[in-house]
Amino acid sequence: MKEKRVLFNVSILALIVWVAGLGLTPYAMAHSIGDVVMVPKAPAGLLDGEPVTVRFSYETEEQRGVRIYAIPYTKGQRTPGAEVSQSPLYQVGKGEGSANFTIYSQDIMVDEVQLMMTTSDQGSILLELSIGVEYLFYAHSITNIVLSPPSPATLLPGANVNITFDYGTTEANGVRIWARPFTNGALMPAYTAHGSIVHPVGNGSGTGWFSIPYGNVAVDEIRFQMYDPCGVVLLRELFIPVLYRYCDGTCVWHVDTDAPGANTGRNWIDAFNDLQDAFEAAAPGDKIKVAEGTYKPDQGGGQTPGDPAATFNLIDEVVIEGAYGGYGEADPDARDMVAYETILSGDLQGNDGPNFTNNADNSHHVVSSNISGGGAVLDGFTVTAGNALAFSPTGQGGGIFIVSGSPILVNCTFIRNKAGRGGGASNSNYGSDDPSFISCKFIGNSAGVGGGMESQGGEPTLTNCVFSGNVSTSSGGGLNNMGFSNVELTNCTLSGNSAVVGGGIYNAWATAGVEVLNCILWSNSDSGGSDESAQIHIDDGTVSVDYTCVKGLSGGLGGTGNIGDDPLFVDADGADNVVGTEDDNVHLLEGSPCIDTGHPAVQYQDIDGSRNDMGAYGGQFGEITDPSVYFGTGFIITNIGELPTTEIGRDANEPNVGLANVEPDIAALFGVPQYKDSPFGGTLRVRGQFGLYDDVDFYQMMLAKWVDGNEPAPEDYEVLDDEKGALQLGKVRWYVDANGWNQEYVRMGPKTIDGRDYLYQLNSPLDGSIWSNPDLRIRWNTKASENGLYTLTYKAYRWADPCQTTLVDVNLPPTDGWDHIILLIDNNPVTATIHNVKYDPCSPNYDDPCDGEIPECAIIGLTDANENLRFTITAKHANGYLRKWVLDALYGKNRYAGVIASDSYTPVSPPYWDGVQEQEYQSEDSTSLDPWEQCAYQFRLRAWARTTNGTNYVYSASFSDHYYLDFGVTTCMRADIDGSGMVDLRDAAELFNHYLDTCGP
Repeated sequence: MKEKRVLFNVSILALIVWVAGLGLTPYAMAHSIGDVVMVPKAPAGLLDGEPVTVRFSYETEEQRGVRIYAIPYTKGQRTPGAEVSQSPLYQVGKGEGSANFTIYSQDIMVDEVQLMMTTSDQGSILLELSIGVEYLFYAHSITNIVLSPPSPATLLPGANVNITFDYGTTEANGVRIWARPFTNGALMPAYTAHGSIVHPVGNGSGTGWFSIPYGNVAVDEIRFQMYDPCGVVLLRELFIPVLYRYCDGTCVWHVDTDAPGANTGRNWIDAFNDLQDAFEAAAPGDKIKVAEGTYKPDQGGGQTPGDPAATFNLIDEVVIEGAYGGYGEADPDARDMVAYETILSGDLQGNDGPNFTNNADNSHHVVSSNISGGGAVLDGFTVTAGNALAFSPTGQGGGIFIVSGSPILVNCTFIRNKAGRGGGASNSNYGSDDPSFISCKFIGNSAGVGGGMESQGGEPTLTNCVFSGNVSTSSGGGLNNMGFSNVELTNCTLSGNSAVVGGGIYNAWATAGVEVLNCILWSNSDSGGSDESAQIHIDDGTVSVDYTCVKGLSGGLGGTGNIGDDPLFVDADGADNVVGTEDDNVHLLEGSPCIDTGHPAVQYQDIDGSRNDMGAYGGQFGEITDPSVYFGTGFIITNIGELPTTEIGRDANEPNVGLANVEPDIAALFGVPQYKDSPFGGTLRVRGQFGLYDDVDFYQMMLAKWVDGNEPAPEDYEVLDDEKGALQLGKVRWYVDANGWNQEYVRMGPKTIDGRDYLYQLNSPLDGSIWSNPDLRIRWNTKASENGLYTLTYKAYRWADPCQTTLVDVNLPPTDGWDHIILLIDNNPVTATIHNVKYDPCSPNYDDPCDGEIPECAIIGLTDANENLRFTITAKHANGYLRKWVLDALYGKNRYAGVIASDSYTPVSPPYWDGVQEQEYQSEDSTSLDPWEQCAYQFRLRAWARTTNGTNYVYSASFSDHYYLDFGVTTCMRADIDGSGMVDLRDAAELFNHYLDTCGP
């Protein structure tokens, strides 16, 4: 039953205020109210009818005494539904008192409490004091929500998010409360979660949990709902923003405008429809795959449509790849930069006209980089229609605005962007890091300074890039370099760019520099024409030019290997005869003087092993064609998994022969880890190309093991059969017949034909078919072979007769050593063991005979939260190919305590690192370990091998040791039966009560 309160008559209070409004002034006497304390303390959430008590001290000279009231206000008006307590008569002089108020009006905020002192008869107001507060009154509430692990967090599929909360309700029969995971405004599919008991009327607390059983999803909101006991009437609902990422290893997020599924990003059918949603879900180490289509930065959750400040902001250590087939394609993971063009557009309204008309409302920067370091990769996108306004703080970088960090841009086309500085790209900060542009195009961009790109700091690198038809109304049609920027251009082509000065490249400031190597600068123009200074204009600073084709070459640039002959482009302004459009073709015609005239060093060779060609299609990052088509003759092993064979040691005299070593740029280009001295293991997918017109129908893969460091002789090679690990190989063939497109599964091998075993059928594009995995030649389970160094090569066959009954050998010419590959195979497991955990000798629990060793699953008694513990571990690889190990700690419900110790491989010669063997590490030496808590702990040791299958690392091990950490001396704790912290008679009584009882079964 609700207690009846004696309350001040609100109508009388209104009369008082009305009288005051007529100009009746308070007595001119000394009055004060101070030391105000409100219970509960604001801010607070309260149930309707729950009182707020206001305590205070006062002073008055009013001889007949005073009355003091506490009155709630909301937005300047007396709070509706307010009940205010009656005031006693406070005597003249000093004293203390209290007042209270409550609200009977669901869901209302009290933002001000007014303390009013009146005369004893309430006829005059002596004093008014206003205090700002925040009291939220509910009929039903869910508050003090605690999530474990706290958001944001990355979890394995199936891991729980545990929830505790307080609640309040006036529902007489009690309530049920549920918490459910949401993503992008929709309930997460296939989640698991807690049920609900009936929580009784009044205030209380509760618990819950939810889990997602699969990976590649992100929970961005938790919905809490309070229902009546029957689950029919919704009494309260609130949404809590969170970020819980469920990933099994690296998260791979999918984006496709056409995906019809759950919009979770998990796979192609449930892909995010907007790229910004994937950016919101991603975290360092993730990958985002984006299907063909057009994506705009103002679209997606949390974005404001039409906001020109919207931008795709790159994320540290996240790889973003475009040009995927996506939902509905036969192979949604197929990538093709032309067939599956993926566009990032700043044309937010879709109304741009030619020559940058109607672009005032476009995005200022389509892409931005505000990252802290490297590892952010943007690969395979067309970036267009950015408009960085010339006379505003946003006037730099219409296509991409690099404020900080070292992003890697690969296979990106920046076209028709506009800015005050850097139409296509701006590396804006004098202190910027070192962005990389690989195989990128800057076409038809415009700016006041730096039509294609400007750079003001750091050491940007541009490799195999094209600048065509970019325009500057001042300096640097293609590239403007100044400030403290030192740019390196390798195998780039700058053609048809224009400016007032420096149509191709303009360099200013004594502190700026440009290095130009293996490039072509042709037909760039400025106000002085198209001579040498229009190609490269040096206003100040240092410029070096070597092995480069420069129009109007006079010798003034100096350098080595430069030429001034026409490079003979295929069609520099394309079929439309307009420079600065998509069809500009600066490939080299046969007979070009730029072919095989770049730097002669091996590291600059073209992909086919010939001397470097000048321009954007020569060198190691030169144009990569369809992997199933090789226009030469012979066989080339191109990849192991995703790893190019160029990154595998080939010199038999070097200690890293047969091992993978990958530089950062290569890793970004091919989407593989940055391997260092990595052997191979697991199942290898060997990819290779036969010449398109080679007369080959079948092939065998041949294998030979090195003995005592000696290369195999020809007679040592044997067919790679199932005993050595050859696996079945099947492919899907798509073909056209009278009924249209059809498909079939084809078993490519192994087959036995004409007495030859383990043959594989060669698929060819010449039959008009499309094949899945067109360049995959064999799947090799290396675990079936001994560890060691191997050479892998091939034998080819063709039908000898039209009836296809007899096979004959096909002897193809060698391919400069690329028809075989040397691989070091090592499938040894990793060892990870925590041998023991020990007390520090200074601990009162230290036992000298056992050197303080703590029994497994024991209670560890600690005297303080930073006490030292000793861990003896082994983390090793038998053959010295350990990559790293980490000893860390978790406690409670999957709460992370930090790293105790760790180490990783640093490349050495020879390339061996066994790891550690029964080595002791001490917790006090850690710089990233949280203080100990009284809780159950898991000490975890994880170790990883360097072994790869060409796509990922393949071997690891984990070891866990469990204890309970308490604070106290263990010898005493064992006798403290009731856990009081003291061994006393209660413990003795408990002991005697159960003396000689049988505790076991």
